[in-house]
Amino acid sequence: MNDSFELSFSSGDVKLDVFFFYEEHNYMWNGGTQARTGKKFKYLFPKFKLCWTLFLGLKVRVPCETITYIEANYGKNWYQPVTSWDWKKSPPNVRENGEWPEAERAEVIQIYF
Repeated sequence: MNDSFELSFSSGDVKLDVFFFYEEHNYMWNGGTQARTGKKFKYLFPKFKLCWTLFLGLKVRVPCETITYIEANYGKNWYQPVTSWDWKKSPPNVRENGEWPEAERAEVIQIYF
């Protein structure tokens, strides 16, 4: 999949999203899709490299330029609590990116319970 690939997992009150990044000439991006409507969204990031870190005893890869990555997605005041957040509108790096054609939705949007 070369456009907006994402895996989401949920169990009880916990949801985990795994985003796949795409590299353009001078930036990187990941996509999100609103399953109900097929609308696509693109989240732009400055190019970054991945570094290893320990997270809760598990070795994982994270952007080396951590603060730059966080600020791209959450803004310069990322450390201040936000009481209302809409994943389609709130991030400063989000852009509308069209929508999946109706004929492709069954293939590109798959929900398992």
